[in-house]
Amino acid sequence: MAEAGKKAGADIVYVEVPGGSHVGVAAPAFAAMLDFFARQQKRAEHP
Repeated sequence: MAEAGKKAGADIVYVEVPGGSHVGVAAPAFAAMLDFFARQQKRAEHP
């Protein structure tokens, strides 16, 4: 998913936490993740 975002031009910050889980790691950072996605702009696709 991170690689696809990079290919799409998104400024990806990927952090992998050893032993982490979506609940233990992602849930507390959910607001920051939503803010990140809100700041992204979809690039126009060219034919």
